[in-house]
Amino acid sequence: MTEWDYLRKHTDPEEWEVLEQFIEPVEEIRKIFQNQGHSGMSAPWFASRLGQIVENILTYKPLVPIHEGEEEWVEIDNGIYQSKRCSGLFKEQNQPPYYLDAIIWVEPSGVTFTGIVNGITSRQYIKYPFYPKHFFVKIYENPETEDYIIIDKQVLKEALEYYKPFTKEAEEFLRRMRNEDR
Repeated sequence: MTEWDYLRKHTDPEEWEVLEQFIEPVEEIRKIFQNQGHSGMSAPWFASRLGQIVENILTYKPLVPIHEGEEEWVEIDNGIYQSKRCSGLFKEQNQPPYYLDAIIWVEPSGVTFTGIVNGITSRQYIKYPFYPKHFFVKIYENPETEDYIIIDKQVLKEALEYYKPFTKEAEEFLRRMRNEDR
């Protein structure tokens, strides 16, 4: 029995229908890998790197960070540009670029959304070189006031340090968190 046979035996039939289509291409990659003569030392590193490349391609992420330059952008509307390599990255004329999904808000039920919580938006300005990163920030809604309470303040701080705050409220939150750290 091959590893593929074991996988099929322990995989849901609907999932197997999708996976089965990848057997031949994966086997081709394995042959190339073997022909390159990787040892026990190099094989794990190259396998990990190749896996990351495949994951990025399949999830529509860039393979290398995005750098400043006009070749990165396409105009989609009058003065509004979208990255050719990262669909959630935009810039407007005379404004810094921003990433739409920098912060993902997570409710106690596990439901996630993008938008504005306490004046802090999911959209954040980027720093170059840029690689897209999502920060999942837990929140809950105060039943008395219907305002959101940010639970993961440290995660939000990390997000606002990775990016550049998009709103004054985000700048103020980051300033308060840094003062608390002192």
